[in-house]
Amino acid sequence: MDVAAPPIRRDWTLDEFVDYLGTWSATRRARDAGRTDLLDALRVDLAPVWGERRRVTWPVTVVAGTL
Repeated sequence: MDVAAPPIRRDWTLDEFVDYLGTWSATRRARDAGRTDLLDALRVDLAPVWGERRRVTWPVTVVAGTL
């Protein structure tokens, strides 16, 4: 069964994007393992190219069927 699911789109500041990444379980595990620098380093790397706001898009996957 094909189900059309539009992607999620957000126009985010760099801070909003990095804060979102901080909610990921992998980011939390890295932080718990002592890698508290990862998001700060990413913020520094992206700052020169991000601009004021940037469109962030990710797909939504739907698995659907009938019984």
